[in-house]
Amino acid sequence: MGRLEIRFSRHAERQLKERNIRPELVQETLENPEQIVAAGKNRKIAQRTYQRQGRDFLLRVVYTEQGKPEIVTMYWTSKVSKYRRKS
Repeated sequence: MGRLEIRFSRHAERQLKERNIRPELVQETLENPEQIVAAGKNRKIAQRTYQRQGRDFLLRVVYTEQGKPEIVTMYWTSKVSKYRRKS
């Protein structure tokens, strides 16, 4: 199976650098999310847990699905239980 083709908005490209998030992690989170939640008009959030500094952190990737997924923004949070939705 090929890689999912994604685009980054200008804002998301800046956020990658400012928040020190590798594009490969964004790609992995979109391709293999632990969970996807609705985030309003035409937006979804893919989220996945990663180990950082010996702790669990959730990478949340906000994107739109109009053709190729376009990344709006992404961020790390240590508040895993706050954002993880119950099934």
